[in-house]
Amino acid sequence: MKLIFTVLLFIIIIEGELKCEAATNELFGKFLHVTGNDPNQLCHRLNDTNPEANTAGEYGTLLSRCDTPYALSNETMSYLQNNFKNVDFIIYTGDFVRHDRDKSIPRTRDQIIFGHEIIVKYFTDIYDPDKIKFFPTLGNNDEFEHDQLPPGPNDLFPAVKNAWAPLKLNITDDFLIGGYYRHDINSNLSVISLNSMYFYPENLQSPDCSVSNSPGEIQLKWFENELENAKHDNRKVYILLHIPPINVTGYSQYNESCYNSYVDLLGRYYDVIYGHFSGHTNEDNTAFLIPNSPSGYKLIGLGDPQTLQSPDNYKNILMALYNAPSILPALNPAFREFTYSTSPIDFGKLQSWTQYYSDLTKANNEGKVTWEIEYTTESAYNMKGLDANDWVQVLTNFSLPDSNTWKLYKYFIFASTNVSGSYYNFLNNLNH
Repeated sequence: MKLIFTVLLFIIIIEGELKCEAATNELFGKFLHVTGNDPNQLCHRLNDTNPEANTAGEYGTLLSRCDTPYALSNETMSYLQNNFKNVDFIIYTGDFVRHDRDKSIPRTRDQIIFGHEIIVKYFTDIYDPDKIKFFPTLGNNDEFEHDQLPPGPNDLFPAVKNAWAPLKLNITDDFLIGGYYRHDINSNLSVISLNSMYFYPENLQSPDCSVSNSPGEIQLKWFENELENAKHDNRKVYILLHIPPINVTGYSQYNESCYNSYVDLLGRYYDVIYGHFSGHTNEDNTAFLIPNSPSGYKLIGLGDPQTLQSPDNYKNILMALYNAPSILPALNPAFREFTYSTSPIDFGKLQSWTQYYSDLTKANNEGKVTWEIEYTTESAYNMKGLDANDWVQVLTNFSLPDSNTWKLYKYFIFASTNVSGSYYNFLNNLNH
């Protein structure tokens, strides 16, 4: 009897703790996932060799390589300000800075840091960082040289730490070493922001994680330690990074050893991980972690035809990895609002998302940006939650002949953009 009383008393104390936090922070059980703003105030010269490419719009040019005009960035932030005050925090999965594609106007170091500062200012002007946290992660545009990041300590990390200072995050010396950090939302849930640049093969200044004391290996050790601490403390975690481990077709985007070690950590600690969020590709895509017989784990992507051809590939899903579309107008700009549980029993457990998008062609024609709901996980896929079992049911429906939900998924990959060329060919070949 005494043991039972002790357990109940412990639960009451925990509930009281969380209620106190909720009362202080007014938890709504919602957060935003925004990625790839990449604001750019510069104009681009005409293309003499391909006149058909000389099409521009006030709010950006679909299917182009252009960055986000300030007009679109400003309209996006205005919409967030007017419609999303009741969120608990925002995650931002990278790319603060314009691309370096215009060789006639090379990026300077001051411009790189200004790119970080302007995104921070956008959000801190709207959201009080003492009440609503903004959690960023480094993208591949956010370094002094595009795609290139030397081992830390380096010149970039302290400059970015200073630019991010208004966010009031728990950015420690770990960030100065590797560009990663952990911030506790409360005693039940932590955000772990990783630096995918140290896993990325395009970064020639960081070798594969099999190299002793390489930046990637050091980060993986730090990551494993954080996951182990979370497990010990009975905390759950959200993982943020810019570059997802696989793309929509299921191909790895990491160095081989980095990829294998990273997937192994996801598998060993999947029960600690309540959410895995990325950006980079501008695409709406969900990947899945499954057991890999006879031992180990692997990731599968829905763009791989084999994924849906065999029930063995999706009947044993352990966790989902969410890649969100971006504000960058390569495709229709979009962002997500997630809902999550604020119950003490499963605080942080993801429940649903609503995806908002703007039809960029319509915006340019009408001279104004209109945001609307593209879909919800319930309306599109009839999901009651975002558990592994919920995704098993969705993929089972995807695998059916002439599946309407599969057709919807394919359409949403490119944020409802009326695609052509290589985009169209990709979707047309995306069958199972």
